[in-house]
Amino acid sequence: MKSNNTISYQSPCDLALLPKKSPVLVAFSGGADSSALLHLLVNDAKINGFTVHAAHFHHGIRADEADRDAQFCQSVAQKYDIPFYLAKADVPALAKEHGNSVENEAREQRYAFFEQIMRENDIPVLVTAHHAEDNAESIMLHILRGSGITGLRGIQKCRPFANNLKLVRPLLECKKQDILDYCAQIPLA
Repeated sequence: MKSNNTISYQSPCDLALLPKKSPVLVAFSGGADSSALLHLLVNDAKINGFTVHAAHFHHGIRADEADRDAQFCQSVAQKYDIPFYLAKADVPALAKEHGNSVENEAREQRYAFFEQIMRENDIPVLVTAHHAEDNAESIMLHILRGSGITGLRGIQKCRPFANNLKLVRPLLECKKQDILDYCAQIPLA
């Protein structure tokens, strides 16, 4: 489906090959990408009758700025009247403790949090706001690391996430500028 604001978007339930009324959890950072995605999901949910849940993971890295991001996400979720989940962890300390990079530890902690919410609330689909530039960057990193043919495909629109759960990226074909233009037209918190 193409929105009237130049955003190419496909319903997450369609991408995951699940019934249209399946609830979804959106990974909501509060940035332009996830804000646009949340807006699209809320509108899609009104049409297709599914429930949108939003989750924000505070990595404990950017102090006051990260606190403001978490507050913004919570206020947007309240505005849309959708369930909101927040977790906070000291990712740098956990990375050191686990002998992991901060980036990998952040992803592991974030995905564990999302999986927990999904299991507790019977949500089969996690939705993230990866876009075309993210995909191009991923392909370039794979090439630089000497990836084979499979690395050249980039980010998948739909992939398995944990046992019997799915992760979908409905904005994967959107350009970042289109997302920014869309955000300029929508009401945020």
